[in-house]
Amino acid sequence: MQTQEIERILQKYPYVSKYYGQHLTSFINNEHPLINLITNNKGDLDSFNGLLEKLDTFPDIAKLVKKSRSSQDFFNIMSEFKVASSLIDKLDKLMIISSKKPSPDFKIEISGKTITIEVKRIEDKRKTRKGNVKYIPDPSLLNFEWTDEQTIYNHIKNSIIEKKQYYPTIPHIIIFDCESRGSATSIKESDFETILYAKKDKAVFKPTYSITGKHIGWGSLESAYEGVFFKKDRKENYSCLSGVAAIFADYITRDIKTNSLINKEYRTVFFRNPNANLNIADDILSSLGMKIHEINFTN
Repeated sequence: MQTQEIERILQKYPYVSKYYGQHLTSFINNEHPLINLITNNKGDLDSFNGLLEKLDTFPDIAKLVKKSRSSQDFFNIMSEFKVASSLIDKLDKLMIISSKKPSPDFKIEISGKTITIEVKRIEDKRKTRKGNVKYIPDPSLLNFEWTDEQTIYNHIKNSIIEKKQYYPTIPHIIIFDCESRGSATSIKESDFETILYAKKDKAVFKPTYSITGKHIGWGSLESAYEGVFFKKDRKENYSCLSGVAAIFADYITRDIKTNSLINKEYRTVFFRNPNANLNIADDILSSLGMKIHEINFTN
C-alpha cells in the first residue's frame, strides 16, 4: 500500500496521524507494526487512536510515542499507552521514568502517596507478527515455555530479580496487560493466583495440549514456582513487590456482520503480596480502579 493511501485512511484517525504521520515512509520501508494496524486491523487502530486522544495533553506523551517507533517494542508500548490512559484521570501526577539504568515505567502520585509501576504484556505465542517475533510455534506441540503461567513468572523474575526495575523505598506494582493475549477467556484470575500464591506441596500436573487444542497428556506442574510471593531464598526474594495487577478485557457481544467481538469492558484486578515490605492501602487501590483479589488458600 502506498503512502498516499495510508494517509487517506489516517484522515479518520487524527491522533494517530498527528503523532505518527511524519514517519509513514520509514514505517513502510521497515515494515513497522503500525502499518499492519492501519491496513488490516481497523478495530485496534480505532482503540489506539482513542488512547492517543485521551493522552493528547499528557506532558510525557512524546516519550511514549518515541519509544513506540521501535518495531520491536511497539506492541509492548501500546500496553503502556493503555495503562497510562486508564490512570491519567485518577491521579495527581503521572510521570514517565527516563533512565539509562533499569527502572520502572511510571511513577504516579495519588492522595499524597508515590507508587511506581512496571507494565508487562502477555501475548499470544501461537501468533507471530511484525514487532512480536520472539516465539516461533512448534508445528505439533504448544510447548510449556509458551504458556501464560510461564510468561507471567518469567516477566516478574526478569523485572525484579534480573533487572531490578523498582526502587526499594517506593511501593511497586507490576501491571499485566492480558487483553493482547488474543482471547478474553484465555487467562483468568485463577492463573495469576496459581503463580503468585500456590503452595509447593499442593502442586498438580498441568494438562498439555497440541497446537490444535487436542489434549495429549500431562505436562509440567501448575505450581512449579512455589508461589512467587512466597519465594524468599537467596536467588529470588519478591518482598520489594507490593503486588501484581492484571487488566482483563471482558467481551460482551459479537458483531454479526463482521463476526468480531465488540463492547469490551476492562477490569483491573490487584493481587496483593502478603509478604511485601511496602503495602498499598485499599482505598488507594480502589481509587486506581483496581479490584482486590480475595486469596483462596487451599489447605
